[in-house]
Amino acid sequence: MNRRSYIGLVIVVVVLLSVITAPYCGRWWRIDKCLDSGGAWDEQTEQCASKEPTAP
Repeated sequence: MNRRSYIGLVIVVVVLLSVITAPYCGRWWRIDKCLDSGGAWDEQTEQCASKEPTAP
């Protein structure tokens, strides 16, 4: 296999892996952002459940 074919194959593999894993990484980032802000992630609704501040 010559160098150009190898580089082309590597590029195709990287693009395919990026397309496959992108949705899962986006979900992970949303969950992490929710937890970092003090919220709780609801698995059933796939949304952040944050506590509302209460006024005295």
